[in-house]
Order: sequence, then structure tokens, then C-alpha cells
Amino acid sequence: MHSTGNPIDAEQMLDQPLFDNLDQASIVEITRGGWVVEIKRGSRLLARGDRLEGLYMVLDGRLKLYMRS
Repeated sequence: MHSTGNPIDAEQMLDQPLFDNLDQASIVEITRGGWVVEIKRGSRLLARGDRLEGLYMVLDGRLKLYMRS
């Protein structure tokens, strides 16, 4: 993953249905520790067994989920 070093813009999160019931101060608090990550098409973001270090949210593009049997 490539971090741009840019913090998350709280305004982007206001448009997300997940945060509809939160006030703006709470959303700003959530974004404080976050940053924007750019992933190239076809790259793997996570694999089975990876430890999640936070909240992941797709702001632009699509995410394909699958598990090999």
C-alpha cells in the first residue's frame, strides 16, 4: 500500500452512510489517525490472516472481494 501522507478529509466521510448518525465532531475525531492510501488496480489490499490496523473505506473506485477455496 502506498500512503500519500495526506490526512483523511472529514468532508468525504460525511457523505458515507455508515456515519449518518454521527455528528461532525465525532467524524473529525475518527479521521484524526487516518490517512489516504492509493492502491493500483489489481493489487492486493489484504490477505487471509492479515491483522487489520484500522477502518478501511473505499472513497473512489471499486473493491473486489473473493476467497480461494
